[in-house]
Amino acid sequence: MNEESQQQPVQPEIPEIPVVPDGEQGGKPADTGRYSRFITGFILLVVLLLIIGGVLAITAPATFSAIINAFWLFMFCLVLLFLILGILVMVGLKNQVRQILDIFIEGTLTIVDLMNFLKLALQFIRDIIKQAIYFLIPFFAYLLGGLLYFALIYAYKWVGKSYDVTVFTIVLTAMLIVATGFLNKKSKHEDLVEKTWKQKVQVRFKDIFGDAVEVVLFIFFLTMDSQNLFFLPDALNVELHAAVGDYNFMTRGWTLDQQLFTTLNLVMAAVGIEVLRFGMRIVAAGFAFYKEVNSYVGEANQQMSGAAQIKWALRQSFQVHKDDVIRFITYTTFIVAVFLAFPRLKLLAMAVASLTAFVMDLWMRDRLVIKKGNDLFSKLVSGIFKV
Repeated sequence: MNEESQQQPVQPEIPEIPVVPDGEQGGKPADTGRYSRFITGFILLVVLLLIIGGVLAITAPATFSAIINAFWLFMFCLVLLFLILGILVMVGLKNQVRQILDIFIEGTLTIVDLMNFLKLALQFIRDIIKQAIYFLIPFFAYLLGGLLYFALIYAYKWVGKSYDVTVFTIVLTAMLIVATGFLNKKSKHEDLVEKTWKQKVQVRFKDIFGDAVEVVLFIFFLTMDSQNLFFLPDALNVELHAAVGDYNFMTRGWTLDQQLFTTLNLVMAAVGIEVLRFGMRIVAAGFAFYKEVNSYVGEANQQMSGAAQIKWALRQSFQVHKDDVIRFITYTTFIVAVFLAFPRLKLLAMAVASLTAFVMDLWMRDRLVIKKGNDLFSKLVSGIFKV
């Protein structure tokens, strides 16, 4: 035999087939997060059971003993079953043991279905609770507003039983208007198209609570001098004192006396500032029209002079908000008429509130928006006078 015949045939090289780990089929990485969460949850469950067992062992030894006995009985049955299966295998009943194990595993896997059912049930209960919370937000908002009213009237009466309340009324009114202004400030979540449940709850509570606070403030200023508040102790249902020089703020506003000119000044200041504030809103809306039209028309709008464009925008703003103007006039007139029937201290509070709100309008430009009042009091006034 020649050398060629003696050579062994060369075996072709077989390329190694990479083993794809479980969970990485299709080039996708395995979802290890789920397993990590499972292990973490199992460890937390064990720790929780140990803690509960320790607490029961100290506080309820009899209950702890019963649980331990039940667990011991379960482990005894499990070990006994294990040994019986081992004996059956040794006597040649291996196939029967396999069938028993299959039945045992299938029965055990029903726990997975039970856990999935519990998960769906908990999710359903959670959704129901979320809907209930969202539905009850107005109740909680007005309940919190009621608590705020009680706190305000109690603090005001407590100061008023011993001191003149003129300065305190001015400071408290300014603080309440500033707080309300920040509360009604537009939040970053309101313009989102898709909101989470938490964001929806925040926006809804903020809007309703803001309206509730406005109603609370009106009721507070209406009743702050009352001596017949049944929910206050007798020591706080006392006559208040408020005066600056010869001008007594506890005299009714419509009283014709030597201080009538000062009362008129208070009314004119309050109403004048409110008119100025509403006029600023009309102008702001007019400039919004002006910008919007220029963005659509472009160079073609240059045929009109700047003054003509501004006049047109302001005219459009007034026409669009004419009903709001009527509503504003009616609302302000009603408030002034009501406060004139009470001590002049309320007119002072109204003037301070208007001045503070005017300053906040200049500071927070996003407040220059005309909107129809949705609070209970505004709806009541609008319903009574059909505006």
